[in-house]
Amino acid sequence: MKNILMTSVLVLISFLGLAQHKAIEVVKVGKGSPVVLLPGFGCPGAVWNETVAQLSKTHECHVVSYAGFNGIAPLDTLWLSSVEKGVAEYIESKRLKNVTVIGHSMGGTLGLMLCQNQKERVKKLVVVDMLPCIGVMMIPNFKPEYATYDNPYNKQLLAMDSTAFRGMQTQMVANMCTDKARQEQIISWMMKADRKTYVYGYTDLMRVDLREAVGSIEQPVLILAAGKYPSKEQILKAYDEQYAKLKGKTIKFVDGSTHFVMYDKPEVMMGEVNQFLAK
Repeated sequence: MKNILMTSVLVLISFLGLAQHKAIEVVKVGKGSPVVLLPGFGCPGAVWNETVAQLSKTHECHVVSYAGFNGIAPLDTLWLSSVEKGVAEYIESKRLKNVTVIGHSMGGTLGLMLCQNQKERVKKLVVVDMLPCIGVMMIPNFKPEYATYDNPYNKQLLAMDSTAFRGMQTQMVANMCTDKARQEQIISWMMKADRKTYVYGYTDLMRVDLREAVGSIEQPVLILAAGKYPSKEQILKAYDEQYAKLKGKTIKFVDGSTHFVMYDKPEVMMGEVNQFLAK
């Protein structure tokens, strides 16, 4: 009896541990060859709703959401590495093969990582408006160690009340999406974010530098770059420099689009994605 009770307690502890450390949630829609859709930082899988409505007619879509966002319980470990591991383990556990990964923003970063650690399962990657190292765009002569977790800016973000945080998000999102209704939706997602996940998770992302690592990627990669800000010439220079070592890349510029390409230019994006999937 004592052994049975002890076993039950251990099972319960194990279950609670898994529940507390669940890095991702996934919704599966449609049938066909598998497509894993990864949202950007702060957004849930719902950011892909319109895209999935089209793709799920011919593909099995696995739509991912991340811990700490949109009401999903946060993690108490390093966020980005846990999410990366969670996506990789999901692909393995479902025995998915010939997977196409579509990642927006930070989802594109995860896609680049998956191309390396899931080489036998990931067949293609679509990166929607993301560079291998965003720190370079913000800090001169950037090195990952420059992005520290304990810094004045992070402390300021953690201390912000809801009004100030919403004001910051409103200003940021205005330059990331042209549709006013979509802007409100994105802001509402950001407001639901666990604040520590938002602050330290973004620091995780800032510390990523894949400029050298992309040289080992063998899969074909379609990169859709938003072409509105700051200018097409500057964007072209940044993408050419940062993706210089990625061999199988195709870079397409989506003129007139800001960061949320799936909202600003959905027809253009779907056209490029469908063409890429058909190859």
